[in-house]
Amino acid sequence: MPKFFALECVRPFALSWSQELGHSLETWQELQFADGERQFLPRVSVEGQVVCLVQALSGREPGEADQRWMELLLATGHLRDLGASEVWIVVPSPGYTRQDVRGSRREPLGLKHLAKALESAGLSGGIMLEPHQPAALENAFRVPMYAIDATGFLAWHAEKVAHLTRRMVVVSPDSGGVKRAVRFARELGRRLRHDIPVAWVDKSRASGRTWARSLVGEVGGRMALIVDDVVCTGGTLTEAARLCRLAGATGVCALAAHGVLAGDAPRALAEGMVDRLLVSDSVPGLATLAARPELAGRLFVESVAGFLAEAARQRLGRVVQEQFQGGPHADALTDRVQERAPLGSGGRESPPARAMARAPRRGVDQLSSGRRGASSTSSSGKSLSGADRPPRPRSGNRRRTPA
Repeated sequence: MPKFFALECVRPFALSWSQELGHSLETWQELQFADGERQFLPRVSVEGQVVCLVQALSGREPGEADQRWMELLLATGHLRDLGASEVWIVVPSPGYTRQDVRGSRREPLGLKHLAKALESAGLSGGIMLEPHQPAALENAFRVPMYAIDATGFLAWHAEKVAHLTRRMVVVSPDSGGVKRAVRFARELGRRLRHDIPVAWVDKSRASGRTWARSLVGEVGGRMALIVDDVVCTGGTLTEAARLCRLAGATGVCALAAHGVLAGDAPRALAEGMVDRLLVSDSVPGLATLAARPELAGRLFVESVAGFLAEAARQRLGRVVQEQFQGGPHADALTDRVQERAPLGSGGRESPPARAMARAPRRGVDQLSSGRRGASSTSSSGKSLSGADRPPRPRSGNRRRTPA
């Protein structure tokens, strides 16, 4: 039976997540010394056990992201030092995923170096909810690290505003998120049984500042649904909302997988350029922020624990339960390379279930089965099962010369 642990900052979320899986969290002691040094002491033995570790890597205050990466690194290494056979991580909110690709000559690749540190500490693999660029995340790690698309989760909650108007348009706040907006529009349109157009903002960014230049697409006379992976300071979101209103949008609602909402983001949201913002509870501390009177009716925080629990079932399989089986959120996942399946028939729909087709585990069970010598590795660093392994090139038929 696998052991489940969670770091202190994400423990309330991890409790809900583990309950969705039918497991309980193990206890451990976190010590912090006067100079900030931290220690993690599990209260149960992990020798020879498979361990699943939950940690959020985003933070609303300066320095929290760095601290949480360090906590994850130390906890992973310590669990392996204590004899854990495997350590798998579940990350509800990503961190340092902006440094996943090099946009200019001297930009750093911070995510790659952090991935190397975790691998050297003994990480076996894991899942991460809605990173900045899924392909870049998976390429940064040489162990199975799977990006979980939050489209199904967001589309289910977007239906709550669908009763306001049938005329809607999905807006990406930048050109880099157009594919995300298209996926979201197709899924929401499938659920509402009518097509939803897509628009996007053409913007430029330099030295941490963003300039929204123009809006591509028709939003006049429609409710604008702005979709993004994360809302940090709210600058990009506010500029996109302003352009939508100038173009004649009847209202502006926003949805994002992660709500960091740092700096002046609460003030910008309270100003009313965005009618309502819906985010998941992947970032610790959002419940306190949503309780502020000035944000009442504007900020909505929804639990993503059930959605991520189903992702763990489908992606990690044997790691989170002894026998793989679908849960109540089995249809809420999206595989970026897999076509959508039609809605299932019958049964009560559970949030945010029945959004998309099931995603394959892509050989994770083979990776975690202990038979590491029996599997081969692709160029992206992921192990391939026998069915997925590319055929061995043949050297041709050579005729033997008779003696």
